[in-house]
Amino acid sequence: MPGVGITSFMAIPFVVAGLGFLFSPVLAAIGASNTVYGITDSRLLIVKSFVSTSVRTYRREDIRDLERIERANGTGDLVFGRTASYRADGQRYVTETRLVGIPEVRKVEQFLLEIPYEQSVEQHTQQYGNQ
Repeated sequence: MPGVGITSFMAIPFVVAGLGFLFSPVLAAIGASNTVYGITDSRLLIVKSFVSTSVRTYRREDIRDLERIERANGTGDLVFGRTASYRADGQRYVTETRLVGIPEVRKVEQFLLEIPYEQSVEQHTQQYGNQ
């Protein structure tokens, strides 16, 4: 059959895409299991370690429109930092930063709300003078 070889070759991208869709939840779960959240007295940290390690830090000013999604057992997600962008075709989409699978999510929400806003240099100078 002369056309079977080219037909099989043309099917490869579809098979690869299908496998990608099939394994994407597994890869997401592996990535989530390698994510650590930390809260200091001035910042929120998200550390992800899979192939390489990345650290993202957020000041209180970056934590806007905090939304708590709480499950019956007290665990939940915290969503903040929504950013709207536009695709090349003009379609709008929103990217969210979220903390996922947090035990005692209400306490973590309260910790985040208690992080103080950083003062600008001008505010600091007005409050404390030139030191």
